[in-house]
Amino acid sequence: MEDARLKIMQLTGVLVRISVEEIPADQMEQMLAYILDRVCETFDVSTADMKSVKRTAITGLVDARHTFFYIAHELRGISCTRVGAYCKRDHTTVLHACNKIAGFYHTNDDVIIKVNQVIDKIKCV
Repeated sequence: MEDARLKIMQLTGVLVRISVEEIPADQMEQMLAYILDRVCETFDVSTADMKSVKRTAITGLVDARHTFFYIAHELRGISCTRVGAYCKRDHTTVLHACNKIAGFYHTNDDVIIKVNQVIDKIKCV
């Protein structure tokens, strides 16, 4: 069942990635802002903290950032470079976060519950 869920998510990411290329830059910014707001609501962190370059240990901030990167890149198909730039991060940071969240689908139910809550909030976009 877990393998099927991961394959569906990967397929969804591929399908979305095809269409995201056509989205104008201003609409892309709105999409990223919307996703970020939903992540912040779910994890109870501020958008300022999410976009901050600080590495302070705010409870839930790392998981929130990783969730944002994962949803924006893997599920919405936005490039790692664009997602990273939106939060003042390098594209490799986004890749690391995506791999980490994908790995949690097999080991960490708490994070996956939060990821799925965010996904449910943005399904209508």
